[in-house]
Amino acid sequence: MIRFLGKRMDYRFEATSIAGFVQQAVTYYRHGYHFYAPGTLTERCDVHAVDRAIISRYGLDLSKYQRYRRYQKGEAKVQYLRHGLVFAIFATKGRHEVFSGEALDDVRTRPLRFAGYSIAVRNGRVSVRIEEKQFRVLLEVFKENAGSISPGVFAALPFEAYEPIRRQFFRLLSAVNDERSARGLPLIPWSALRLRRRPVKVFE
Repeated sequence: MIRFLGKRMDYRFEATSIAGFVQQAVTYYRHGYHFYAPGTLTERCDVHAVDRAIISRYGLDLSKYQRYRRYQKGEAKVQYLRHGLVFAIFATKGRHEVFSGEALDDVRTRPLRFAGYSIAVRNGRVSVRIEEKQFRVLLEVFKENAGSISPGVFAALPFEAYEPIRRQFFRLLSAVNDERSARGLPLIPWSALRLRRRPVKVFE
């Protein structure tokens, strides 16, 4: 909840967690917000002043009816999402005066990268995975420590178990067990993997 010149507004934009940011981004992409512009604020800036400026600039302080009327006229729908100092502007197809001259990224050709996640739309479906460079680092660390790694390490991985990430979890465990088998060590059971995604409350 934010306030504009004494007026309360119910537009929610501040995700309380990384998982919440990713979950909400997925929701926007599923509803056709395929265009986005990511950004990072500095620690020196007035974060809430930036919030107010962005919300006012993109007309997010309008009523749902006013925004719907704009969409009916062919204007893009826009959403704002922030967690900490990282934010993204999401937009549907359509015109918007603020975007004049701006080149937005398209999640269908350029994934949104956030906190080690890579979020893309492939063949009409949203795909959430561990970003490839991040995953390669994880894979090397797990293989190097295969002899001492415990099952609890897999459950503690800080990524939600979206379907592509589940496959990456299996790759990690398979690589570890290959190393352990070669050394004559007991294998870590597949039950060590956390394969259910935990829905979170995105906003306060």
